[in-house]
Amino acid sequence: MNRTRILVLILVAVALAAAGFVGYTIGRENAPHSGSAFEGGKADEEEPPVATVQTAVAAQAPLNITVAAYGTVIASPEDTHNVSAPFETRVRRVLVTTGQHVESQTPLVEIEPTPAALLELQDARSAKEAAAKDLQQVQQRLDMKLATKSELLTAEQALKLAQSKLDSLEKQQIAPRRLTAGMTGLVSKVDVQEGQVIAAGGPLAEVVPSNRVQVRLGVEPRDVPQLRVGQAVELMPVEHAGSQAVQGKVAIITQRVNPASRLVDVFVALPDKSPLMLETYVRGLVITDTKQALVVPHAAVLPEEDKQIVYTVKDAKAVKREARVGLDDGTHAEILEGIKAGETVVTQGNYELEDGMAVEVETEHKP
Repeated sequence: MNRTRILVLILVAVALAAAGFVGYTIGRENAPHSGSAFEGGKADEEEPPVATVQTAVAAQAPLNITVAAYGTVIASPEDTHNVSAPFETRVRRVLVTTGQHVESQTPLVEIEPTPAALLELQDARSAKEAAAKDLQQVQQRLDMKLATKSELLTAEQALKLAQSKLDSLEKQQIAPRRLTAGMTGLVSKVDVQEGQVIAAGGPLAEVVPSNRVQVRLGVEPRDVPQLRVGQAVELMPVEHAGSQAVQGKVAIITQRVNPASRLVDVFVALPDKSPLMLETYVRGLVITDTKQALVVPHAAVLPEEDKQIVYTVKDAKAVKREARVGLDDGTHAEILEGIKAGETVVTQGNYELEDGMAVEVETEHKP
């Protein structure tokens, strides 16, 4: 009996010791560790993000009222020189390409007459010879009192017509040859390919003087009343936005909506030695007027759904503001409501901002 009681007491003691050890281990694992996520029992707070931005000051400044349009550099239609052959021809070789600079004697196309053109020339020669023989016979018969003067007159007229047609064909120089540009300029168009048969007078190529290239812009019909002949136009290649703008002038404002584009064609004259190449796609900006307005840089205005957002800076923090924007010439935007003169607006880095976010101003400039 004593032995059994002693055994029970030993088992209870072992169980108590084991429970105490387990509790101590769990407490150690759950206890805060110094030098890791806690320091002195308190968690380290993460530093809030700081955005680096560039800013400008909203201010009163002149704002250009502009009309923007897009178009293409083309050859001036009234100054285009068409190269063609007066007889039906086959193209043997094309010697130039569109946009190439040529001199007056530069060969453009090598041609040869078609069998039909050669046959026409041969027929004209044969007809002339036949008419001459017929006239000679009528004259002999008249001398023998076997023909009348009326028959002689008819034969003479037939010979004149045959001779006239032959002279016309021979002036066309129906023979293989090379057609030259005939003027110094640019090849604005090549209409043919090697081996192609072209009817008499059909276009083979077009040449335009280098200083007679122009731009055809497509303008919205509602903007046409603001345009005047002689207005300055700033032209910029769309593919090379960083290129220097070319200054042109409005030359012709058509009074017709182009059925293909549903826009009004406006032709702009270019300065001599313009760097714009034929078929270049350009953006034209016509300054129609200027007014004083509260402006910010164009980059300061951000679209957000159906609103316009501008971030300002106050106490080193970004403040999200809704603004009502008026005119925008691509460089500056007119502020009608939401921003006051003298306020600092964010121009770069604003896409990353949130309301109340800490900012560090890198540079500041005036609009």
